[in-house]
Amino acid sequence: MRGLPGGLTRRDFLAATPALALTACRPLASPTGDTVSTLPPLSGLDGVRRPLPLKPGTRAVVLMTLSVDCPISNQLLPDYRELARRHAAEGVSFHELYPNVDETDAAVADHRNAYGTGSAVWRDPEGEWTRRFGMTVTPQVLAVTPDGRLIYRGRLHDRFEGLGVRRPAPRRMEFAEVLSRFLSEGHPRAVETKAIGCRIRTSPRPAAR
Repeated sequence: MRGLPGGLTRRDFLAATPALALTACRPLASPTGDTVSTLPPLSGLDGVRRPLPLKPGTRAVVLMTLSVDCPISNQLLPDYRELARRHAAEGVSFHELYPNVDETDAAVADHRNAYGTGSAVWRDPEGEWTRRFGMTVTPQVLAVTPDGRLIYRGRLHDRFEGLGVRRPAPRRMEFAEVLSRFLSEGHPRAVETKAIGCRIRTSPRPAAR
């Protein structure tokens, strides 16, 4: 049998290929012991793009899009953080994502000072996450498995029926229901609901005249 570079035979190479492929797809471990996600990287408030660090055993990655000037996302932020607190020990990694291209790191930091801190915060000025997962407004909740399979995309709950139309309290906690079902069943169903909010800005606002 004809040899390959490095002294391998073709038979040896073919036998090793599946194992090599599995190794390439397996999430890597970071120096801190966290699992480095194979999802697209995001930017921290230090301006550095990096993969999401996920604890071993992470079952779902959840992000809610926010904006420094969207009143709907500001109103729903406490509900999202409460949900993150309740599921913190269930293998769900919660994050807060500022996707608008014209919001600076300083503006996001000021917003967090005004509204308190919660889950890990990221920015997506390149729009990689919003394009890949079809995110269009703030606030919008996205839940995916660590390898990128969709669990949920849509509103946190149904308190807002439309822009300027708000119920005193939500009737259905849609995302919480889907997340609980996923954690119970263990497989994603790709549920989608319509999110109500402010359009994500993928280009800077025109200068005022």
